Amino acid sequence: MRARHIVFGTVVALVTLAQATHGRIVEAGEALGYRCTFSIAIYTSFDDGEWRPELGPTSFEFVLAAIDREAGSAQIVGNVGAASATLTAGLEKETFLEVTPSGTVQVTVVYTKLPPQPEGRLPAIHSRHTGGIGIALPSQQYGFCIPLS
Repeated sequence: MRARHIVFGTVVALVTLAQATHGRIVEAGEALGYRCTFSIAIYTSFDDGEWRPELGPTSFEFVLAAIDREAGSAQIVGNVGAASATLTAGLEKETFLEVTPSGTVQVTVVYTKLPPQPEGRLPAIHSRHTGGIGIALPSQQYGFCIPLS
């Protein structure tokens, strides 16, 4: 029940965060969150001793919320709930690292210093290093994140 309250509270905070921008383009350094959407992906499987990549479209989105640059932390909120992430701010990017309960490492990089695209969209990449017993299924999604205040 506690997890449901945390997810609900995070969703309410995200809606408030999204409404607070009122159409204003927020600078990446002042963003309290990002709304990220990815439309291109490379999915790779490891079969018969060979890597087999496949390029294709995707429709994947989540929100990076509660960004605290001093503490180096954030929340990743997607369609199945919320998770904590570690934030590393680089010279031209912010990197969000999530380690799932199963040990899967997921990395999202938002390129904060590349020229913004229409509507303030910043280029972003999301990498998943998924796998299981005898299975390796890494993937990388390409898209954009919009800063939220």
